[in-house]
Order: sequence, then structure tokens, then C-alpha cells
Amino acid sequence: MRVLIALILFLSPVATCCAQQYVGSSADSARIEEADVGEIERLTLTLADGSSVEAPKIAKQTAFDRPVFSPDGSRVAWGALEPNCCTSYPVPAALVVFKANRIERVITEEQCIFKPVFVRDGLAIAYFTAALHGDSGGLAHLRRLSDGKEIGKYIVPNDGSEQVAALRRAPKWVKEIHAFGE
Repeated sequence: MRVLIALILFLSPVATCCAQQYVGSSADSARIEEADVGEIERLTLTLADGSSVEAPKIAKQTAFDRPVFSPDGSRVAWGALEPNCCTSYPVPAALVVFKANRIERVITEEQCIFKPVFVRDGLAIAYFTAALHGDSGGLAHLRRLSDGKEIGKYIVPNDGSEQVAALRRAPKWVKEIHAFGE
């Protein structure tokens, strides 16, 4: 199994942070250090054998957004930022899952995709979809990676007290998305 061991970001001139992950072996738990890096023009992944691969862009993608790693380090996911008719900047219109030197899955929704996190020991991915501005609520999604099937949805209201109550009742995977994005 090829395990991703580090992430090196080549940032646009406006971004100033980078993200890295180190995995000693596939049995070790992954540690992710990530900053809010904004638009990333190029993404280079360094594999356990020391080789590097340039992360591919999908059609219409102009930049990468907030890469995250699966717990075993074998997968990385990122938001595919694409131009939008109604904003002066690209938005996270798709979620790309990369494994074994290829794109494993591209997930699209009707709204923007935020806060992806690998759950269920890396066998599924969870994320929120929501409007771009003015709403801290959204719809949480859970997708199995083996076939891309959506296996869970959960509404998180945007009202503060309702949101807190909804998150208390939420399944574990929803709480993991919320905790990851804090």
C-alpha cells in the first residue's frame, strides 16, 4: 500500500500558510496540521517511497481548497475551487478524493462543499453543503468511499440555539465535521 506521508503546498502569492501531515506507517494514526490557506494553485504529494506526484485538477478547477488526509494516510481529499458567475473568486464546487496516484471519486452537490473529513476509519467521507454567506447551518452528508453512495444526511439549522440542540442530537459523523471545522 502506498501511503501519503507529506503534503507540500505551492501557494498563490496571497496565501502565507502551508499544511503538512506525517505518517510513520499505515498502522500509525495520522496527524494533520492545517492552516486556513485559501487558494492553492498547485498541490504536490510526497509518497512513502519518497516519490512525488502533482495532484491533478478536474475540469473547470482553478485551485485547491483545504486538503485533508484519511486516518491511514492512503487518501487525500480537497475542495475543487471553480469559477462562479456570482462571485469574484472561485468556490468549492466539488470534492475530490485521491488514492493510489489517481482520482478515486469526484463528489458534486447543488451547493458549495465545506469541511470535508474522513470518518469511519477512512472508509467514508463527511462534509457540509451550504450557501456561501450569511448562514452557519447547512446539510451534512455522509458518503461511502467504496461506491460513492450517500449513506447519511443531517440538517443543521443556522439558528444558534437550534444549531446547538441539533448538534447534540447529531450522529457521531456530523459531530466530527463540526469539530474538524472549528
